[in-house]
Amino acid sequence: GTLGVAVVGSVFASLYGPAILDKLKGLPIPKEGLDAAKSSMAAALMVAERAPEQGRGLVVNAARNAFMHGWTSACLVAAGVAIVGSVMSLAFLPNRAVNAETNSANAA
Repeated sequence: GTLGVAVVGSVFASLYGPAILDKLKGLPIPKEGLDAAKSSMAAALMVAERAPEQGRGLVVNAARNAFMHGWTSACLVAAGVAIVGSVMSLAFLPNRAVNAETNSANAA
């Protein structure tokens, strides 16, 4: 549980920050604004609110795209871990139905 949340969050954060900085590159946003946008989606939307009106949409779209890039990748990692865990469970955990049938046959 907790470890999974940490891993998914780490994957998300490692992809969201660089993605939004890349998408905002070249826009006249001060370093403090870029640092804030990199830290969270909510901060990026606050940066968009303070941007000139013609640039707000660019910042909002950059934040949304970076967020979805990080979120999609993090979900794919979580799905991969779930699939590997399922395969490992099927391969290495005992089959209880077979064990129950064997025990019933031995008792008779």
